Amino acid sequence: MSLFGNLFGGSSSYDPPALFNADGEKQQRLERYKKTWEAYLAELPDPIIVDGPSNDNVKVNPARAIINTGVFFLFGSELKFQTSPDASDKYGQVSSSNEPSSQGSPKWLQDLNKIWKANRKKSFLFNLGLSGAIHGTPFIKIVPNGAGMNNEFPRVVLLDPANVDVEWDPNDCTRVLKYCIEYITQDEDGQPYIRIQEITANQDADDRILSWTMQDYEQPMGYVLGVGYTPAEGERTPVGPPVEWPYAWAPIESCQNIELPHMFWGLPDLDESAVEVIESLQRSMSSLNKIVRIHASPRMFAKNVMPDQIDDIDVSADNIITLPNMEADLAVLQTLSNLSPSIQYADKQREMLLEMVQVPAIALGQFESASTSISGVTLSILYAPLLQKTELKRISYGDMI
Repeated sequence: MSLFGNLFGGSSSYDPPALFNADGEKQQRLERYKKTWEAYLAELPDPIIVDGPSNDNVKVNPARAIINTGVFFLFGSELKFQTSPDASDKYGQVSSSNEPSSQGSPKWLQDLNKIWKANRKKSFLFNLGLSGAIHGTPFIKIVPNGAGMNNEFPRVVLLDPANVDVEWDPNDCTRVLKYCIEYITQDEDGQPYIRIQEITANQDADDRILSWTMQDYEQPMGYVLGVGYTPAEGERTPVGPPVEWPYAWAPIESCQNIELPHMFWGLPDLDESAVEVIESLQRSMSSLNKIVRIHASPRMFAKNVMPDQIDDIDVSADNIITLPNMEADLAVLQTLSNLSPSIQYADKQREMLLEMVQVPAIALGQFESASTSISGVTLSILYAPLLQKTELKRISYGDMI
């Protein structure tokens, strides 16, 4: 049961955090998706204003390295399925290999490995981890007879979480009763419309899920001047007959990337606070870049010179500078003598960011030490934050897989 689910109505004096606020939850979630993608793709807004021909903005992009490192630790080693020695009691055969051609492997294990091979296991799992790290909750959809040379195997499809919405049991947020996949596409004439698929649980009198029903819909869109294309008024049109999924488990599976109790949605590797630190780091580096550009060569300035006399001043290196009047003064703009505090501040921001996301600098290939030798104990301590996060994520992703 969701602890915060009963508090949205205002009947309690408890004010839940904004993350647990059900009002506008989907819109807030989509905005978080957009922000994290912008950080990963280095497309965050320019941190400083461009006020001339030179653009001093530096899009430092630690987000991609942080997320990719986390995904590598999660799925870098090939995922294998093995049977335990006592499996012979249930399956009549014993195997500890994940190879489909292994002698003595149970047929279900051989079939499972064939299915994963048809679905490009390593590539799929990397994209699965990447989607979870960015969105916080990845979704997998199972499509029967969709993979293999002759479509003889089930296909696993990685869904875009931005297109998925769920309805869960009011008494248990982890028990999904309905999935809704919704996205905008185009017809043959290039006109946009909304494609919707609802996957609804069928329950018995005791609220036990027996099967699922899948129904596709289409909803036209109309163009509104000044607004753009919006969903047209009127009911949705069913596309084809409903399809029954004759299993108690749904054709869609999900998990929390970083588990968050009392919520269906999980946490991404980079939350909003981490993205804000990245924006601050980009602002610091851009400001430093502007200072270095301006002061890269001595900048001269003149005083008491009339505008029409400026062209008469020759400041080239091999000429004598002649000022147009006796009261004029020419000087060199003094550069900042010490940029160390600004550089140290940017370094501190990066250090705080890595601490927040539990990715030590050594995991990104950075290690400062007088000696290249390092003990196993020291190594385990340095990697501890990332290993702890990875182990917790393996619990969640392992249950889903």
